[in-house]
Amino acid sequence: MTPDPTSAEFLRNRGLAAIHADVPFNKGWSGQGVTVAVIDTGADPNLLDLQGALSPDSTDILPGRNQPVGVDDHASLVSTVIAARYNGVGTVGVAYKSTILSIRADDTTGSSCGTTCFFEDADTAAGLEYAIAHGAKVVNMSLGGDTPDSTAFVHALSDAVAAGLVVVASAGNDSATDPSWPARYASDPRFAGWVVAVGALNPTGSLASFSNQAGVSASGYIAAPGQNITAGCGTAGCFSVSGTSFSAPHVAGAVALLLQAFPNLTGRDAVNILFQTADDLGAPGVDSVYGHGALDLTHAFEPIGTMSVASASGQSVDTGPGTGGPVTQTGQAFGQGFGAHGELVTVGHDAYRRLYVVDLGASYRPGPGPGLVAFAPPVRAAASVVALPHGGRLAFAGEAPLAPPADIQKAAAGFFAETPSSATVALDLGRFGLTVWNGRGETTPPALSGPRDAYQEIAAPDRVVAGTWRLGRWAVDAEQGWAERREPFQPDALPGSHYLRAGLAWRSGDLAARFAFGRLDEPFGPLGSDFSGRPGLDTPARTDFVSASAEAPLGRFRAYAQGSLGRTSFAGQFLRVDGATSSAWRLGVVGDCGGRLCQTWTVELSQPLRVENGVVVADLAIVPAGYFDAPVFSERRFSAAASGREVRLGVFGDRDLGRWGAARLGFVAAREPGNIAGAPLAVGLLADWRLAF
Repeated sequence: MTPDPTSAEFLRNRGLAAIHADVPFNKGWSGQGVTVAVIDTGADPNLLDLQGALSPDSTDILPGRNQPVGVDDHASLVSTVIAARYNGVGTVGVAYKSTILSIRADDTTGSSCGTTCFFEDADTAAGLEYAIAHGAKVVNMSLGGDTPDSTAFVHALSDAVAAGLVVVASAGNDSATDPSWPARYASDPRFAGWVVAVGALNPTGSLASFSNQAGVSASGYIAAPGQNITAGCGTAGCFSVSGTSFSAPHVAGAVALLLQAFPNLTGRDAVNILFQTADDLGAPGVDSVYGHGALDLTHAFEPIGTMSVASASGQSVDTGPGTGGPVTQTGQAFGQGFGAHGELVTVGHDAYRRLYVVDLGASYRPGPGPGLVAFAPPVRAAASVVALPHGGRLAFAGEAPLAPPADIQKAAAGFFAETPSSATVALDLGRFGLTVWNGRGETTPPALSGPRDAYQEIAAPDRVVAGTWRLGRWAVDAEQGWAERREPFQPDALPGSHYLRAGLAWRSGDLAARFAFGRLDEPFGPLGSDFSGRPGLDTPARTDFVSASAEAPLGRFRAYAQGSLGRTSFAGQFLRVDGATSSAWRLGVVGDCGGRLCQTWTVELSQPLRVENGVVVADLAIVPAGYFDAPVFSERRFSAAASGREVRLGVFGDRDLGRWGAARLGFVAAREPGNIAGAPLAVGLLADWRLAF
């Protein structure tokens, strides 16, 4: 049973909350299967909190004495901080299912230690050798002295390190600037990363007044709760204890949790993780008071560095920090994206090769679509026409905001933002017409060769070239557009989407019709998606599309209609689809206002681009039954179709303001916005003002 953070057992020991022990508890980690040796005064296996916690190999290391339960309860108090069972009484330990190998090593021969239990170097050295021989992975030594230990102890410590044991030692209670021995061996290069010196924190999170500081051992020092710690609960109640003796077992228990949760770790890896993820206290970085800082199990159990996920092709792809996959977004045509299906759960490894369950689907979230509330900045426009021989003409047009943002502000932001502006050059030579448009700052190109369809809009081009050949009522045209992508702090643009579109148009008086077909190539993801969160995750997509439009008089009004249909394929390291169908349409009526508020009005009903069908296929590793099992890949299949269908109703009014330009106001309401089923109705306003000069 997992300890409840609101239970009396959990709450009795404030140290558990201070180190965030609930985080590994909630993940199922308990220290089970890890043996922690406690070289001390001999723990009592009959203590309520330790029943079932002590190894049968627990011993008295002094030759001939054969009394594994000592005359002082210090070892029992220390052991309960590590491994007190979650059994409805007392408190709960940091590694509450770990096994305590109690090694009594005090040299007491009477019935009491008096004020202090003494430990001879020969006995603690023998205790280390015993821990090695009996499978301990962690050794807790809540003891110490003012002078370096003997050669025999140093030799035993070397043996422990060579065997892969982590030795956690209390820093001492003398208010000194340096730890006592053996904790000070944490700064000895021979034992770096294997010996940990632990200082004590008071209830406010500062170093306790009695605790020795990091001093010369700062590189191997960490702090943990060590004042007013509840421990040693029995039938008569619990003790409230203070000292670095009780901060050290918090760290020993934390190492046991890491070794159980991630069995690929060495003891040194576990120590480095605790150091790397400690809550920095005192001076920034490693300092002479707090060393690495305070023990923090929240961050210790989070991935460190970049998460690497294996693909079925045998390559590993870095998906960024965390277990939620790369930072990606799906185009609104996909609705809630690929994460709503729960089919993209796999595994990955962090910088320490720790195995994590990774939900790639959590990162495929809908990207921002066109807003329903938009107040475009006022734009000034200019145009001029040059007459050419034989009735030809050359026209120039440009647009720019009335008040462009200051360049210095853009540079300070580091995004190399561009001022929205555009320029159009149109050449008309009788039957032949050629138009070139260039825009920047997320401007939208005009309808150069007929109404723009949904796929042209998704391409969001920065450059467009369109040509037309007119043959009476008929016209043949072609258009090509290119987009560039700018990244923060990167002055050079990357190639973006590209489309090529050809069409046939017919017009007779007020009647007009048009048919077009084309191809859209997107290097970063399909239909406006961006899967480029990390190198190797780009998912180039290709869409073949057709569109048709028509307009005709309808009594006193003019009606128009447009529809688009596309078929998309893409393939990346993890996802692929072949033949996802998408569609978009709009129907509208335009009439005269006959009043002062507007000159023309438009009512339009539309469906933005939506994926109608298709199957996404992902080849991902399944979560293994065993930590070291070889990866097994499975094919996951789920629908690419959006869960909802957005339908928009828009009402717009346009008015010519004479020398003040032209303005448009509009009201829009959207059902199931973003193509997400069940999404609440969205309403908004739009405003646009263009000033000619």
